[in-house]
Amino acid sequence: MIIQGSVASLSFNDSRPSLWDPAIVRAVATEEEKFDETLRWSIQDAIRNILGESGLEAVRSILHLDQLAKNPGEFHSQMDRIFGRGVLAIESVVVKALFRRLNLHYVESGLFDFARYVNHAKREFSRTRSKGMVPI
Repeated sequence: MIIQGSVASLSFNDSRPSLWDPAIVRAVATEEEKFDETLRWSIQDAIRNILGESGLEAVRSILHLDQLAKNPGEFHSQMDRIFGRGVLAIESVVVKALFRRLNLHYVESGLFDFARYVNHAKREFSRTRSKGMVPI
């Protein structure tokens, strides 16, 4: 079957939202996807706030932040490779931003461990959502 005409001649019902509308995509995203997205934004904002936009771009050119956000231990290892002990300052800002974005209470306890804090935030985020409390 051959369809003739142009895309311009097609009519669309503009009153219905697109399936790719960000609000709809967010509504159907899983808890894990929402958490991962929030962590990605927290990582990017922390790096931007500390190193500036050009610093963030430099880190992005070396690391795949989107993929590393799903693995806090690997994120720490890769950032440590670049920044050495300076990674702790960056990770501390990331964790505080993450807890703030998720509307969770942040309490420092013992030695700072990025993966431990991120995993704790993920558990708390899941727990609050399962109780019907929507922190985002």
